[in-house]
Parts: sequence; C-alpha cells; structure tokens
Amino acid sequence: MVKALIFDMDGVIADTEPAYFKASNKLLEKYGLCMSKEFFKTIMGKNHIEAIRMIKSTYNIEDDENILLKIRNAYFIEIIKRKLTNIEGLHEILDYIKESGLMCAVATGTSKEIAEVILDKLGILNSFDYIIYGDDMKFSKPNSWVYEHVVKRLNLKSSECIILEDSPNGIKAGIGSHCMVISVNSPTNIENVIGLLGKARNLYEALKIVKKIT
Repeated sequence: MVKALIFDMDGVIADTEPAYFKASNKLLEKYGLCMSKEFFKTIMGKNHIEAIRMIKSTYNIEDDENILLKIRNAYFIEIIKRKLTNIEGLHEILDYIKESGLMCAVATGTSKEIAEVILDKLGILNSFDYIIYGDDMKFSKPNSWVYEHVVKRLNLKSSECIILEDSPNGIKAGIGSHCMVISVNSPTNIENVIGLLGKARNLYEALKIVKKIT
C-alpha cells in the first residue's frame, strides 16, 4: 500500500534547470569558458558543492569551490527571481496527496538557502512532511542514501513509497533504494532503464500513474 510520495525538486517540482544552466555558464564566462549541455547533464541531480567540484575539475578553475558556489548561487537567484515556473500538474498532485491522506517529502541536492527560495516562490514551502536539502546529504545521488534516509524519517518501508525523479543520477538513487520510481520530465536516455514504475512527461501524467496504485 502506497503511503508517501517523495519528490526531487529541480526538474520535477520546479523548472529550474534552464536557470542553473544559465547561471553556470555565466560563472564560466568569468574565466572565458563555456559549459556544454552534455557536461551539464552529468551534474544534474548532484548536490551543489559536488556539482561545483566537477565544474572546477573539468574546466581547470583554480579559485576556491566555496567562492565559485557563492557566485553561481547569486546568479541563479537573480535569474529565478525574474522568472520561475512549476512543472505542469504540481498543484493537482499536491491536492491529491492531501485529499488522500498521503505523506509527501522532498529530497533535493540543492542547498537549503536556494531550495527555500524556490519552494517559497512557488507557494509550497509548507506543503511537505519532510524536506532534506543538499547541505544535509551524506552521499550525493546516484547513491541511494538520501531516499533510504527519507523513508526512515517518514517511518515507512521502501515498498510504501513512490519517488518522482527526472535526472539519471536521481533515478538510479531511487531504484537503488527499492522504492517505486516514476520518471518525470526526464531526458530520453532513461528510456531503457529497468525498474521504473512508469514514465511521465509532467506531473499530470505522473498523477495518473499514482492514482492507479493508490
């Protein structure tokens, strides 16, 4: 019996990935560099400091990782304050969760500072039973630690939880936790992933899948 839904945030709840790409490229422009979309895909789903470490290593930047993160975050907040949209079906799936008496949580690699800005701007900061931020992750996705942690915090079993994820790293983490996983708004390279409960282009479609088993 399903008792909880666990959401990734970036790309599942909020359409933040274009803003992250712009902010990351704006950071690299300071060094006369440009980020490829292929590389960007490899850092999605990881917590922010790990993503910055990968940028620093790949593009041979000598400046301190914490300084780079602070600059990138400032660019990102500037961008989302101008424009931020939710993934289609967000409010409908949250309404269904409330009406059905299900629990819900967020497991995001994004820092608390940034994530709370995003969730507050969308008006849903207080809509979840539990939120874990990137600052508190012992291991970044694709390690399954974060989802195993959330299941324990909700006092549930993995078989009672559905995870909504978009990135390959996040999907691997979800499947590794033995929860049910629905891919939402995911790239085409997850088409052959074994173990998915279903695939959805947005949260409207994800809700249809959820309704069939709750």
